[in-house]
Amino acid sequence: MPQCRDCKLYDLDRVKNARGAIMSKRAARCRWESKEQWPTAVIESMNRRPKATYMPPNVEHRCPCFQKAGTP
Repeated sequence: MPQCRDCKLYDLDRVKNARGAIMSKRAARCRWESKEQWPTAVIESMNRRPKATYMPPNVEHRCPCFQKAGTP
């Protein structure tokens, strides 16, 4: 199973130390953004789109938006 650190949407630089090693106790934000088109009945000021949160780098990645790092 791939991990968050393997996903292109994960901010991997935030969990690295000065020497470039990945620190498993740090957490970084997933850069996923909701881009679905909402119906006109939804008032956006009252309803917020879902946002990704902070995740440790070694969590097993089960979300459907996983994109392997290094691929377009």
